Amino acid sequence: MNIEKDRDFFRGKYKKFITKRCNKLSKEPVYRRAKIIDCMVDNEFEDIENRYFQIISESIIDFHLHHNNIDPKTGKTVSIGVIRMANVPPCIDLTKFLLRNDFGNDFEIRTMAYHSSQVLLMRNEQEKYLDKVLNRKNGAESIFSDNIIRKHINEIDAKNIIFVLVVTSIEEVGRDHCFDWGIIEPSSFRSIIQLSGRVIRHIQNKYTNEKCLNYPNIGILQYNLKGLKIDGKLSFNKPGFESSEHILESHDMYDLVNIEEISKKIDSIPRIMKNETDFNPNKNLIDLEHECLHELLTNYDQQGANTLEGWNQGFWWVTGLPQAIVRFRYNNEEERILYLLPENDDNFDFYEKGANDQGEPVKNPIRNTLGINVEDLSENEIKRLWIYRDYKKLFEENVQNYTESFFPFCAEIKIIVYKNIKEYRYIDQLGLTRIKMDKMY
Repeated sequence: MNIEKDRDFFRGKYKKFITKRCNKLSKEPVYRRAKIIDCMVDNEFEDIENRYFQIISESIIDFHLHHNNIDPKTGKTVSIGVIRMANVPPCIDLTKFLLRNDFGNDFEIRTMAYHSSQVLLMRNEQEKYLDKVLNRKNGAESIFSDNIIRKHINEIDAKNIIFVLVVTSIEEVGRDHCFDWGIIEPSSFRSIIQLSGRVIRHIQNKYTNEKCLNYPNIGILQYNLKGLKIDGKLSFNKPGFESSEHILESHDMYDLVNIEEISKKIDSIPRIMKNETDFNPNKNLIDLEHECLHELLTNYDQQGANTLEGWNQGFWWVTGLPQAIVRFRYNNEEERILYLLPENDDNFDFYEKGANDQGEPVKNPIRNTLGINVEDLSENEIKRLWIYRDYKKLFEENVQNYTESFFPFCAEIKIIVYKNIKEYRYIDQLGLTRIKMDKMY
């Protein structure tokens, strides 16, 4: 077997395949265009997070006015948008900001947070609803037949009604959802492509004419929140490809992507076809991702149980070392499984999963031990929720035979216990998150 010859053969076939694929993609109509949303915060004494969220709020209005639908019954202007945040804490914080922010007399917002740090029963109820209402294969106006959206429209006096789903990367894979516009906190170009694929996913024919292409339907924030707070250090990581081995010289999206290209079209070509002319992984976000994938998959000089080449050319696959060294979604912090279960007829509390084979919860609540603060939304914040879920009612409907010897896995939620963080907060409509000791994500 001639390994070098085989590699050259594969490279030739692969290049031919991706060239054909990219040629086809380049001929597709333009469905998604992006612009950079300026968010430089100069005043070091300013509340960076608050200002960042305010900029997003202003952009919500901007995109709604350009990409919306007219309700045939009331004549009100309605849009459904998605905002992708890099991590769970800012996802929850932004949602809470939107719930209490004043958008003026002409605009009303209805929003919810969607991420992994939620009790499974609450998340399942949310996903069932989203999968139904965001299936717009019968047309963009199909949202007006949804009972919840119809109720909001009828009860709101404002002319402009905006439904906003604030998400993390959970929205990027496996979600067949369709939005009118999207705003992205950047962490990788891959995530930008994935999230963009949810914008006008089912209603592309509406965007094939010139009138609909006059204004971008994707907004990419100039910096991510981490980059504004710790400029000069790693900010496109967790999630993202940046690392101590690959540090970007700038964290400004104006420097990291080709502005002219994304303003014309967003598609997957840059992540499929490597730029060979001025390749620089320290200055370009897409080049960084190509370089990291090369080192992971096609660096043939690497050996050992933790490398792909070591697996292919050695015999590490007959051992358990590769799985032990390269763990899937490994986290240095401690992960614990909790259940939100009835404490009495009216109250629920968190119980930790036991160590026995059945995983039955321990007898005593663990909320105080972990420092979980249960918070309630105000009446006005609840009013601005897109959907409201009653956990007690859901629990009773799904677990009618709950006893001490039987517990529901649907009450499960995972928590990462950080060594330097002793407090967490839980809001049943928004989820569980750590309270930031240093205001850093």
